[in-house]
Amino acid sequence: MEQVEQLAEVLGRRLRFEEMEPPQARAALLRRHSGSMADALLDSALRQKAGSKAQVLDTVRAVTGGEPRSFRSWAQEHAGAFGPAREQATRSTKFSERGSPLTGHAVSL
Repeated sequence: MEQVEQLAEVLGRRLRFEEMEPPQARAALLRRHSGSMADALLDSALRQKAGSKAQVLDTVRAVTGGEPRSFRSWAQEHAGAFGPAREQATRSTKFSERGSPLTGHAVSL
């Protein structure tokens, strides 16, 4: 959810997070990926939702020699991949209380 808020601010448009149950998420993933890939992505998302990816490691620094960047920094650098900005994002956008990147999705309003 925090990433959706940050992406909305960077893009200058309102976004809303809509949580999906695992069967819905799998169906959506199957529209773009094979069954085994969809299952792997969903399994990863469910592990993340359970907290397995909450630990911060120095992997980026160790592998690349550079400092890790924030999600906001990445979003600013890649904003053009999401299309042109529309209206100013607002803080009043409502978000689901739970979810993870692949068990939910952001919808442009």
